[in-house]
Amino acid sequence: SYVMKDMFRTKPLLMTVLACRMIKLSIDFGTCEATCIAFVMYSVALMDSPENVGHSYHWGKFAMTLFQTLDNPDPSMHHRVKHYFLSLVGVWIEPHQSICECLHINYRNCEFSGDIETSSNVLAWYCLINTLSGSNLVTLNNIYWDVGRKMAETSQHQHLMFVASFHGHIVKLANLSSTSMFELVKGPFQSEDELLDYAIATSKSKLLCGIYFMKLYDAFWSREYAAGVDLFTAYFSVTNSTTLDFLFLWFYGGIMSFGAARQHPEEWSNYLKTGEDSVINFRKWTSHSEWNCQNKLYLLEAEHFNTLGQQGQAKMKYELAIQSSQLHRFGHEEGLSYELYGTFWSDLGQKSLARENFSKAVKCYEKWGAKLKIDYLKSLLSEAPELQN
Repeated sequence: SYVMKDMFRTKPLLMTVLACRMIKLSIDFGTCEATCIAFVMYSVALMDSPENVGHSYHWGKFAMTLFQTLDNPDPSMHHRVKHYFLSLVGVWIEPHQSICECLHINYRNCEFSGDIETSSNVLAWYCLINTLSGSNLVTLNNIYWDVGRKMAETSQHQHLMFVASFHGHIVKLANLSSTSMFELVKGPFQSEDELLDYAIATSKSKLLCGIYFMKLYDAFWSREYAAGVDLFTAYFSVTNSTTLDFLFLWFYGGIMSFGAARQHPEEWSNYLKTGEDSVINFRKWTSHSEWNCQNKLYLLEAEHFNTLGQQGQAKMKYELAIQSSQLHRFGHEEGLSYELYGTFWSDLGQKSLARENFSKAVKCYEKWGAKLKIDYLKSLLSEAPELQN
């Protein structure tokens, strides 16, 4: 069970074989703490396809329940099982906001039991899920620094490199004056680009995919759609891993593909295909978690109809995306829905409606702390007088 986590990063197929072997031994000779590890990693292995989300969650919950039946279990092993379940499986089903709260509690428990490596891993996922679920960026900047210092103090430099890399994109989006967290990294890498060169040279697939995703996140919120789609393709040239970034990869990639299709009609069919694949995936995922996925599906469908020129259907889906974002408390994606709805009306020449939706988007982005987005929308309003009046 102690080598399982390394296999997840390096040899996922071997991890699946080992998990099944441990389950077979447990059936023959009885259950123990390692059985719980085996079942939760088996549930992770099932996540190799969007169709398996429900089955994966079932076996992950089974692992969590099984642990409660053991006599005098090792607390650190329990924290590890809980971390794998929350970060790699539960996050596909349960509300992301509640996952963040559970991860923070699990981090405290790991710290109390002295499990430094798991606590560091939990903190890295805590930062990532908080970021993607739309926590205030100024608050996130402080969280990232607190987490980074703890990782530096305990020499958890591998996790620290991921956190430092993502932190740079948070700083850019919020337009903060914060210094680079790479100053905490004791090693040869002092920037994300240096880390990327190392990942390419050494074929570190997990590291490479992590950096590709972070750069794609940046391209998405900066509306650099063509460049973002290239990063989407680069990610899948390395892996098909179905961790949380996979879900957001398809969301961001789908929105950017539809946008790029409208901007580059000469490559319309290629971009459209990627966007349509994203819609198909989100229809499956929404059946498992309306809370996390419904607003994203509605927005993808709105952009799809907009790209096809079906304005009536697009209008309905944009409004549903806004309502679902509000209902499920994803304020940053509410702002995104207003922004894209405003662009939709602007392209149709309806400047008053465009102005109304851009203004609502600004309010959402102000709560999020995304000054980059606020400045972008205000520049649109200032450069187009008909949008101001």
